[in-house]
Amino acid sequence: TTLSIEDYSNNLKVSYHPNPTKDILYIKTEKIIEEAHLIDALGRTTLLNVSNNKVNISTVPSGIYFLHVKTDKHTAVKKIIKI
Repeated sequence: TTLSIEDYSNNLKVSYHPNPTKDILYIKTEKIIEEAHLIDALGRTTLLNVSNNKVNISTVPSGIYFLHVKTDKHTAVKKIIKI
């Protein structure tokens, strides 16, 4: 068997593209995003500046991350790949 982690969301519908991405990640959700951050494989967190439902991750090193998106009452976690 292979090791995998499924995306987790707490009743928050979030879509994002492109994945994998180099610099700009577009996030679409039905609620206003209050906070977004990336967590790498070592558990380090990078707070993201969300502007017009997009984030610039060009300064983040390449790798696999978990994108945490928080609204007023909900949280969603999605896996992204930065190339």
